Amino acid sequence: MNLTRNLFLYTFANLVFCLLFSVKVFAAEIIQIQDPYSLLIGDNNRTYSVNLSCLEVEENKEEIVLKWMRNNFPRRTRINLRPRGSRDGILFAKVYPIGSEFSISQELEDKGLGKNNCD
Repeated sequence: MNLTRNLFLYTFANLVFCLLFSVKVFAAEIIQIQDPYSLLIGDNNRTYSVNLSCLEVEENKEEIVLKWMRNNFPRRTRINLRPRGSRDGILFAKVYPIGSEFSISQELEDKGLGKNNCD
């Protein structure tokens, strides 16, 4: 009786473990960096235009920011989005590369390439 119950619990635990950890997680990915503020994001078969929220870049630094972003966040970089709102079908969000605790906007601000324009 006790052996049967232990075997059942062992089998059940293995089944749950396999089901939980075999699911593939689909994160959004950067498809294209259009300008220092705009990204084209892909999620499975859908694409979204996303503007980085809380970011202000000086006009004379836009080309530098664009090059830095393209070098540090190449196509297919997996990201998390934290939406802040939308306007005219464009999502405004904080964009966090997976594995990083800092958003792209925060990283640009830390490098002196942009500044936070949110209160």
